[in-house]
Amino acid sequence: MENSINGVQAASSDMPTLTGADLMGRIYNVRSGRIARSSSVKSTQLFNFSTEMQSIDIGSLGEFYASEDLQVDTTFEDHMGETTSEVFYSEDVNNSFSVNVGVSGSTGSFTGEMNECYSQTTDNYYESSMALAKQFSQ
Repeated sequence: MENSINGVQAASSDMPTLTGADLMGRIYNVRSGRIARSSSVKSTQLFNFSTEMQSIDIGSLGEFYASEDLQVDTTFEDHMGETTSEVFYSEDVNNSFSVNVGVSGSTGSFTGEMNECYSQTTDNYYESSMALAKQFSQ
């Protein structure tokens, strides 16, 4: 099944492994075959720390609302060529959640605090995700 930003199609078991900027832009949950989301978050998330710490909402499945003190903790690990991810979300006082993503051939981690949230177009999505991929590879 082809990846889609505007449609955000559910993934099938034969979908190719997501890597690079595409994976950075879409936190993908292989266990459920869906784009990662909670009951209140209905859009894919792009964590872009290239210029300032912020979380960007693609806005493809809906609008994303969160308090400014949302804490983001993302860890990338090597899973022997497999791309896996787990998403944990809790609607507690500080609105915190963490994301663990496996990227083939890559290891690293970063954390950040969201201070801005807005919608982006498809073109800006690719531009921002590439910026994150570049920073992560350094």
